[in-house]
Formats: sequence, structure tokens, C-alpha cells
Amino acid sequence: MHSGLYQTPLEVLLRVLNAPALLLCGLTKMREFELYVPSDCSAARTVKEHGQAVEHIRTMTDAKVTVSRSLRLHEIARAPRKS
Repeated sequence: MHSGLYQTPLEVLLRVLNAPALLLCGLTKMREFELYVPSDCSAARTVKEHGQAVEHIRTMTDAKVTVSRSLRLHEIARAPRKS
């Protein structure tokens, strides 16, 4: 799997903390975590590239792509983790 958590202690820490989800500003695929990407918290060199990256995230991952004001962090934090 491609992952920013690959061979880092972050994945272990998140599992110990029983984190049900990650909030990510960027592009990646995560291991068995719900992935939320607030499109207005991500950047690219140009508006066009930003739009392309967000569309790529939408079509290539299971991420929930939305604007940050639509995120309900208290609900995300309480969600059960995927098995």
C-alpha cells in the first residue's frame, strides 16, 4: 500500500489511541482508516492543478472530499473504526 504511515510509528500510535478517522490535507491512501479530505484546506501551484488533485482524490480513493465547514469533527471522532 502507498501510505504516509508506512514504516512510521504514527500508525502504531493511531491504533493505540483507537483513532477512528484521519483528517488529511493532501493526497494519500490510508490503511483501514476513514479518510476525510477538506478540499479548502489543500493547496496546489495553480487553481487548475488544485481542482485536478481534488478530482483525482474523489475518483481514486474512498475519501470523503468536502469543504472544512461541512465536517462534523465530533461525529468523526466517535465513529467506529473500519475492520
